[in-house]
Amino acid sequence: MRTRFLTALSFSSCLPLTFSAVFAQAQTVTSPLLEEVVVVASGVKTPLRQVGASVTVISQDDIQQRGYTQLADVLRTQSGIAVSNSGGLGKQTAIRIRGEESYRTTILIDGINIADPTGVQAAPISGSLALSSDIQKIEILRGPQGFIYGADAGGVISINTLSDVDTLTAGISGEVGTHSTRTLNAYVANGSDAGEFYLSAFNQETDGFNARLSDTEGEDDGNSNTTLHAKLKANISDTAYVQLVVRDINNNTQFDSCFTATPNDCLGKNDTTVARASLGLTGDTINQTVSFAHTSIERTNSSNGVVSFNPKGTLDEVMYVGDININDQLTIVGGFDVEQHSIQNELTNAPKQERDQQGLFVELQSTPLQDVTLTAGIRHDNNEDFGEHTSGRISGAFLQQVENNTQVKYRASVGNGFRAPSLSEIAYNNSRRDAGQVIDFELQEEKTQGIDVGFDIFTAKSSIGVTYFYQEVDNFIGFNFESGEVNNYFQDEGISTSKGVEFNARYQFVPQFALSYNATINKTAQIDGSQRVRRPTYLSNLLADFNVLNNKLNVLANIRAARDAIDIGGVQLDDYLLLDISATYKLNEKTEFFGRVNNAGDVNYIEVSGFNTQGSAVFAGARFKL
Repeated sequence: MRTRFLTALSFSSCLPLTFSAVFAQAQTVTSPLLEEVVVVASGVKTPLRQVGASVTVISQDDIQQRGYTQLADVLRTQSGIAVSNSGGLGKQTAIRIRGEESYRTTILIDGINIADPTGVQAAPISGSLALSSDIQKIEILRGPQGFIYGADAGGVISINTLSDVDTLTAGISGEVGTHSTRTLNAYVANGSDAGEFYLSAFNQETDGFNARLSDTEGEDDGNSNTTLHAKLKANISDTAYVQLVVRDINNNTQFDSCFTATPNDCLGKNDTTVARASLGLTGDTINQTVSFAHTSIERTNSSNGVVSFNPKGTLDEVMYVGDININDQLTIVGGFDVEQHSIQNELTNAPKQERDQQGLFVELQSTPLQDVTLTAGIRHDNNEDFGEHTSGRISGAFLQQVENNTQVKYRASVGNGFRAPSLSEIAYNNSRRDAGQVIDFELQEEKTQGIDVGFDIFTAKSSIGVTYFYQEVDNFIGFNFESGEVNNYFQDEGISTSKGVEFNARYQFVPQFALSYNATINKTAQIDGSQRVRRPTYLSNLLADFNVLNNKLNVLANIRAARDAIDIGGVQLDDYLLLDISATYKLNEKTEFFGRVNNAGDVNYIEVSGFNTQGSAVFAGARFKL
């Protein structure tokens, strides 16, 4: 890994000087992105110019202009992220950052970890995550650098709803479209010196399309999602506040091929409630937050009214994060978290499974020279079943002014972590043993490490970013799907890898037109050297952004491409090129109309073997501020 790091560092040091010549015509440098304040990198507010890890911010305007109602669809447009969906809205969805498994992606909504403890690997409930019109921004941290959030985080997606409101504001929006899809969303928020509140409701109903290729009758597999969100904050004093965040998700989806049921007689329900209560103390030099979060999930699968699967799970977490500003050159961030996972199978009445894990972390953030930021962090975890582990992260960022018209940010980070086998993985193997099958090993923890190094160039009209990354997982846990053999979770000694390059560029030709492009080359390898499944080697997005009629009309056209992906058994998946078009028209400050066409070319492709994907679909709606 050291050789790879030095090679990448040398590569990134030379390229900015070459690219900067391309943008020499820029007159002044305006790079507000460098001043964007993010929390996802270290758990505390930090401007992007000081962040050495690879972080991207998606603004509220970006989200609303694209028009997507699902988190996964917005993430598809970002570099380094691959998404696979099994049959439409509400169905199983995997979000993979830099080729790693979806369960290594941590998703937070207003600081709450949206993980499913009943899932096989406690992965985020990605298929049920809707985007309402009040999402303020999304922060994305790539790679195994999120040690603040747990040693098994291979990437972090932080979603932030409306905040810092100082007056009464409210809105409502509605959308209709293909497959009899209906979406309604409403919110209200207010704030004063005493505090603030935010309430929202989201409901989406769709008849869907035929999810499975094996369903020759062609019946549609619909979905319904109702999501309620509340955020309440009370200021105790000028330096103290309490906050409560609650999110409730009720997702019901139809699917095929469950046991002997006829198509569309299968129904999956996911009832999720998450809550987080926190106390914050702020000051000139010290900021502290202590919180308690609770996740409760019940999943039910039934066919012909007979329940076949009904697990319940909980995830409880106590967390403390504090930062101390020693001086202008040194800040210390530290804290701890205590987690408890539990699963109870309501059908089998098997004993409840539980596990505790405690973590302690600290990070030093130093600015030894102007425009130079260095960080070094360490985390120590004690897992009830798998003992003690130490992980960490080192990062650096350097901002350089080139010829008074271009700014270049150099950045690099290296980090590692571990993942203990989930309760479900262990229970599944034990159930095979109980059935008399021979499994002559015990699952051990996975160990991960990764590096990334890159640069970003900013001018008044343009930006370019290039990142090289390399990640590896030791003792990777997989599942044996081979027929005629014992189907269980296995673990071979060895290393699986994911490496590649991410490229991002944007150029504002004129105030009315901009062109953006991102591309990812991601080469993955399992322990035996074969490609990892459902990870396209090549991903790209080309976005044309038009603003006309004095910025009242905005039109986006996005071409998304994916190439060279395989599925289980080495099945070659389709290469595809899709065109999505969206438009928004602002009638006035309070009224906006919008529409979009997904897969405008009606391309037929498969991204998960055995499952259909959506053909051409048209949606239209309106958004009102009250």
